[in-house]
Amino acid sequence: MEIDIYLDDLKPEVQKRVLRELGLKSAKDGNYDVFPLFTLVSAQTGQDE
Repeated sequence: MEIDIYLDDLKPEVQKRVLRELGLKSAKDGNYDVFPLFTLVSAQTGQDE
């Protein structure tokens, strides 16, 4: 199973911290409005999602 985590999934104060760390003024500057920050991948296989 895979779960995409987007900037909008984070709390507003955490979003600001992430953008500052990335050197961006807005999510659109890094395309983080349409692309995930990261994807969680389950180590378990062969099970229903």
